[in-house]
Amino acid sequence: EAFGIENIENPKQNVKGGVLLLNSLNNQFLKSIPDSTQRIKFVLAAYNIGLGHVNDAQRLAKKYGKNPNIWDDNVDVYLQNKSDEQYFKDEVVRFGYCRGEEATNFVRNVINNYKQYKNVIDY
Repeated sequence: EAFGIENIENPKQNVKGGVLLLNSLNNQFLKSIPDSTQRIKFVLAAYNIGLGHVNDAQRLAKKYGKNPNIWDDNVDVYLQNKSDEQYFKDEVVRFGYCRGEEATNFVRNVINNYKQYKNVIDY
């Protein structure tokens, strides 16, 4: 609804909504994560699990001395940790529990698929 999509079961509208959501998420991270390689990982995670959970993981990363604007071995770790009570009940967490491992696997799979397709095209 936020993107003017009336029927998500209509393939054309569904794809349009997905593209609009990805663009919106990219814009959310554009200023804080200028590196496009890093930013796309945040966008993919937010697309999969929600912007609030990714922002929680950024706050956790910052609290525990990691870079909140770097995905690998920083924010991804804390997103995965959001299934652990010690982390999802932390005072900096606003959106509670999530199965962050699913989102980090999604990001990894999309990036790996992209690399494989790119290698085929470049071949």
